Amino acid sequence: MAKNYPVVLRYTKEEVTELFKIAHAEDVGKGGRYDLRGAVIYLWPNPQVSLTKRRKPKPMGAFYFQMRNHSGIWKIYANRGVGLADLLYELWALELKALGQVKHGRAGTSNSTLAAAQPEAVGQEFRRYGDSGTTVVGT
Repeated sequence: MAKNYPVVLRYTKEEVTELFKIAHAEDVGKGGRYDLRGAVIYLWPNPQVSLTKRRKPKPMGAFYFQMRNHSGIWKIYANRGVGLADLLYELWALELKALGQVKHGRAGTSNSTLAAAQPEAVGQEFRRYGDSGTTVVGT
């Protein structure tokens, strides 16, 4: 089942711009893995994997950005069969390319079978943000 993860991942305006630049440069239409639509970066599976499955690929997930004040990612969407750990790994790769450093993403193994109920398995501290149910990655 697909799942939405409310998060608070803060970036500066300049960092958001750099993340969007990479998403645009590595657009799925150009053979890349990103699809930038408004304030959302959709992440597509590896094109070679999609071809071997011989079915129409679906996005792995998406990173939803708050653009009003460029504060960062407010929601991560994970498609069926994709966990939060997988998307944090993909965010790690995107940040490394765009920013030259990692801010919120987490290294690990993509396509992991980690359950969202066990976020500590990603090697990252997760805590609840007030009563809103928002997950904060890092501090």
